[in-house]
Amino acid sequence: MAKKSVKVVTEDEAAEFIRLYWAARREHNHRKEKATANDPAHKAAAAFAETRVWAWAEQLLALSSLDRRGEHDKALQGLAKLEPSIPERWQGLFHFVRGAALHAKGEHDEAIKAYRKALDDPKFETPGNAWINLGMVLHAKGEHDEAIKAYRKALDDPEF
Repeated sequence: MAKKSVKVVTEDEAAEFIRLYWAARREHNHRKEKATANDPAHKAAAAFAETRVWAWAEQLLALSSLDRRGEHDKALQGLAKLEPSIPERWQGLFHFVRGAALHAKGEHDEAIKAYRKALDDPKFETPGNAWINLGMVLHAKGEHDEAIKAYRKALDDPEF
C-alpha cells in the first residue's frame, strides 16, 4: 500500500497565508454584500492557496466571503462540509470563521463554542481577533463581566 504524501507547510508559507487571509477578510468586512472573489485581496489569497494546492484554503476563503456578504446559512452549510478536510494546522482559523458566521446569525452559544475552539488551538495565529469577537458575543448575551475579560485578553495580544 502506498503512503499518502503530506506536504509540510513552512512557517513562511503559513505566515504569508495568514497575512493574505486577514487582508482578504478586512476586504470582505469592508465590502460586505458587495464582496466577491474578484476583489484584489481575495484574489491574492486565493491565488496563493491555489499555487500550493490548498483547496481547503480557497474554500475557507470563499465561505468567509459568503458569510461577510450576509449569507450565513450557506456559509455554515459549506463549513460543515469543509471541516473534515481542514488540516490540523489550520483548525483554529476554521473555528474562527465558523464562530463569525454563527455570531452573525445570532447563534451565540454555538459561536462562543467555536471561538473557544479557535482559542484552544496553539497554532491559531490571531487570538486577539477571536477574543474581541468572543467579547462581542458575550456582550450580546448580557454576560458583561465575561465580555470585559475577553476584551482585555484581546488588548493583551501584542499582535492585535
